[in-house]
Amino acid sequence: MKRKVAAFILRENPSGVQEILFHAFVTNPTLLWRLPGGGVEDGETPEQALYRELKEETGLVDLQFIRKLGVQSYYKPHIQADVERHDYLLRASDDLPDTWEHRVQGNGADAGDIFGFHWLDGCNLAGIDEEHRLFITPDYIPELFEEEQA
Repeated sequence: MKRKVAAFILRENPSGVQEILFHAFVTNPTLLWRLPGGGVEDGETPEQALYRELKEETGLVDLQFIRKLGVQSYYKPHIQADVERHDYLLRASDDLPDTWEHRVQGNGADAGDIFGFHWLDGCNLAGIDEEHRLFITPDYIPELFEEEQA
C-alpha cells in the first residue's frame, strides 16, 4: 500500500471569502484541479512528508497547521496501487497571489513539472478531481463554506 498526504490549504481573499488552493499541470491544463501533496518516504511520518511535499510542489513553507481531516483508503488505477492518504487542513497567509506557477523540486516523478496554482471558493469546486472531494464538505471544512451558510 502506498502512503500519501494531501494539503487542504485555506486563505481569506481580499473580499473576505475563504478559498482553498488547487493546482493543475501547466503543460496539460485540461486535467482536473488537484491538491498539493504526494508520497510518504521511508522513515518519514505523514506530517513530515506533508511539509516536504508542500515545499517541493508549492514553494510554501510558512503555513499554519489547523487540523488533520482524516485518512482515506482507496485504489488508484493510475498508479495501480492501493493508497492510504492522510489529509490535513492548513492556513496560508492572506497576502499570497491569486495565481502563480512553481516548478516542482525534489526527486519525485513530478520533479521539474510546472504547476499552476489557483484559489477556489466553496461555490466553484466543480472542476476538482474526484479523488479530493471526500473532505471538501461543510462537515469537514466549515470554514470554506461560511459564506454559503450565512
